[in-house]
Amino acid sequence: MNGKLIRGIAFERANQVQRAERLIIPQQNLHEARTLYPSDIEEYGFPDGRRYISAEITSYGSTKKVFLEEILNLDSIIVYFYPVQGSDYFFLQRGGSLPELIRDEEEFWNLFRNSSCPEIATYIDGKKRKGLTYGTIRTYQRAYTDCNTNLFPKFRFGITAETGLEFKSNNVNPLGDNPNDKNLLLSIGVFVQIPINESFSFRPEVLYQFDVVQLPMVFRYSFNYKKGNRIPYIDLGLLADIKISPEKEIVVDGQTLANSKTNPFCYGLVLGTGMEFKLTSGHALYTGIRFRYIEGSINNEYIEKVKCLTFNVAYGF
Repeated sequence: MNGKLIRGIAFERANQVQRAERLIIPQQNLHEARTLYPSDIEEYGFPDGRRYISAEITSYGSTKKVFLEEILNLDSIIVYFYPVQGSDYFFLQRGGSLPELIRDEEEFWNLFRNSSCPEIATYIDGKKRKGLTYGTIRTYQRAYTDCNTNLFPKFRFGITAETGLEFKSNNVNPLGDNPNDKNLLLSIGVFVQIPINESFSFRPEVLYQFDVVQLPMVFRYSFNYKKGNRIPYIDLGLLADIKISPEKEIVVDGQTLANSKTNPFCYGLVLGTGMEFKLTSGHALYTGIRFRYIEGSINNEYIEKVKCLTFNVAYGF
C-alpha cells in the first residue's frame, strides 16, 4: 500500500469468490477495520504462499478490475485463477505482459512438458483431460515441480489374499465349552481401486473364507506426494460378513439361539496400513496388515464377536 509492504496484519480468509473481489482487514491491535478493492492495492498474500494481484479483465463484454490468484509459476510464465458464476477462468502471463484469458487448452498443457521429467509428458499425451479445473492445475503443478507421477493414481483391479488369526467369542456358553475360539484363517478374493483424488481412493473387495464371504468397503489414503516406487497407505472402512453354510445349531434351555435359518449377516470395521510397490506403470504389489472387528446379533440372546489380525497381499493391474 503506497509502495510499502505491510506485515503483521491478519486478513479475513473468506472464500475464493470473495477473495477475488475484495480484501477485508478486521479490527485488530495493529490496524483498524478496512475493506480494500483491486483499485486500491496492487497485490496481497497469505503466509501459506497464496498470492493475489490486481488486474483488469474482460468478462461478459464488460471490463473490470479484480484480484487474480496466482496458482502456477513456471519461471517467466505465470497462471492466474478467477472464479465467477460457478465457472473457473484461467489467465496466462508471459514475461512482463498483461494476463490473458487461456483459450487454447492444448497449448496450456504443453507448459508441463518438463524436459527433466519425461514421465509427465508421457502422462499428458495419454490422458484424456476434461477441461481446466483449479484442482487439476494444482496437481499438475506439484507433479511438474517434483517430477512425481504418483499424484496421478490409476484405476486398478486385481486379486488379494489374507492370512492371520481370528478370535471369536459369544455371550453364551453351551455345553460348558469355552465360548472363546482362536482360529487360523485364510481368505482369497478380488478388489477394485477407484481414485477419488490424488490421495484418496475407494477400494471395495470380495473375500472368500471357507464358509464366509466378506465385503470390505475400504477408503484408502495413499501418501502419493512421496516420490519413488514405494507408497505407504492407510485403510479405513466398513464390512459385511455373510455366512454361506449352515450355522451350527446352538440350543440353550430348549431355545434355539442359532441354526441354519437364523441371521447370516454380521457387520464390522476395517483398519489397516501397508505399502504399495509400483512394479511397472500397469502393475502394483500391495502388502500390509489389517485389523477387523465384526459383531452380529442373531437375536436378543446370542451375540457373536470376531476380531481378526491379518497379513494381506494383493496384486493390481
